[in-house]
Amino acid sequence: MQTIKINNIEYPIRFGLSIIKRFSLSQGWATVNEFDEWVSKANYNAFDTIDKFAQLFLIAIKRASEIENIECNLVSDDILDMIFETPNEFSKMQKILEDSMAEFGVKNEKVAEGEAEKKLSAGRT
Repeated sequence: MQTIKINNIEYPIRFGLSIIKRFSLSQGWATVNEFDEWVSKANYNAFDTIDKFAQLFLIAIKRASEIENIECNLVSDDILDMIFETPNEFSKMQKILEDSMAEFGVKNEKVAEGEAEKKLSAGRT
């Protein structure tokens, strides 16, 4: 599991569908499409967007901490402060999110291209 440093403490972080689901439901969104739409239309200079990303990152850190049985008392303001205090760590966290989203997209794309059908066809021979 990957880690990031906040307030001089290393925390695990992970993104996956469960993180997107928890975040989306906290925003009142019912589908992955609503999350995707928000990401694609986000105004990265708006405080609302910045705060939502901090909440998303916090959910990812807290979930990973649960899995690793590590105490995590962070709040979203800790993530916001991190942007200025340790910009390299914040960039690392953004990269982890981007890589996870790309991986999820690739998996969906493979299914859409007929990977499931190929597996079914192979089983019929």
